[in-house]
Amino acid sequence: MNMAENDHPSIKKPGSATSSFRATPEETTPATGDAAREDAAREDAAREDAAREDDALFPRRPGAVPMGIAVAAAGLALVAIPFAEPVWNTVYPFIRELPIEGFLAAARQFGVPVTIFSVCIVIWALDRPRRGALIVFLVALAIASGLNQGIKHTVRRARPDHGIRMGSEEKADVEALIRKYPQTAARPEARDQWLLFSSHPPFFSSVFNSFPSGHANAAFVLAAFLTVLYPRLAWLWILWAVGCGLGRVEGRMHYPEDVLFGGATGWIVASLVFSWRWPARLGRRVASRFSG
Repeated sequence: MNMAENDHPSIKKPGSATSSFRATPEETTPATGDAAREDAAREDAAREDAAREDDALFPRRPGAVPMGIAVAAAGLALVAIPFAEPVWNTVYPFIRELPIEGFLAAARQFGVPVTIFSVCIVIWALDRPRRGALIVFLVALAIASGLNQGIKHTVRRARPDHGIRMGSEEKADVEALIRKYPQTAARPEARDQWLLFSSHPPFFSSVFNSFPSGHANAAFVLAAFLTVLYPRLAWLWILWAVGCGLGRVEGRMHYPEDVLFGGATGWIVASLVFSWRWPARLGRRVASRFSG
C-alpha cells in the first residue's frame, strides 16, 4: 500500500518537497491592501513635506484684496483710454505740482534692470534661506514682461510727446520714421496715435511703445515679490512702485493709463505665479546646488 502511494503520481504527501500551497484571495488581499495604503500614506506625507518646504521658502502669497485692486486698476485703465487727453490734462499738471520731484526721480529707477539685478544680488548674498525664491521672482518677471512686451508691440501707442503733446522736435522724429517706413500708418499730428495691427510699423523705435508701461510692470512685480518675502515693509515696496509709475508720467514717457495697466498686470501675473508650486521647487533645487 505504501509503495502504491509512493509510486502513484497524483498522490502527494503534505510534507513532501513537491507539495505546493496556493493562498486564497481572502488570505492575500489584506496584505496587498495594507501595502497600497502604506504607499499612499508615504506619498501623501512626501507631498506635505514638499509643500511645507515650498511655504518655508515662499511663505505667503499676496491676498485677494490686492488682487482685486489690481484687476480694478487694469479695468479703469482700459476705460480711461478714450479720454486720454482730458485725463492727461488733469493728472499730469497735478503730478508736476507735487513737491516730490526728487522722490520721483529716484523711484523711476525702481523698475529698471540695474535695480532688479542689485536686489537679486543682495538677497542672494544676505538672505541665504531665500535664495531659491529668486527663481520664483524671475519666472514671474519673465512672464509679466513677455506679456507686457507682446501687448506693447501689438498696439504700438505713441508716447505723449509724440502724441497729444507733439512739438516741433517730436514732429521731426515722426517724419523721419515716415521716411524710413513710407507705408507706416504713423502721422506727424498731435493726437493719440495707435498703430494697432499695422502692417508696416516702425521697428526698433521706442516712439510707439507707450502702452503699457514696462517700467511700471517690472516695478510692481518686484514690489509683489518683496511684499511676500518681507511683508513688514510692504508699504515701502508699494510706495516705490507707485512712485516709479508716477515718475514715468511726470517724465512724459507714458500716459496715466499706461502705467496703471502695466503696474496692474505686473501685480496680477506675479500673484498668479507665486501661487504655483513648481517655481518654488525649482528654486529649492537651484539653491541647494549652489549652496553645496
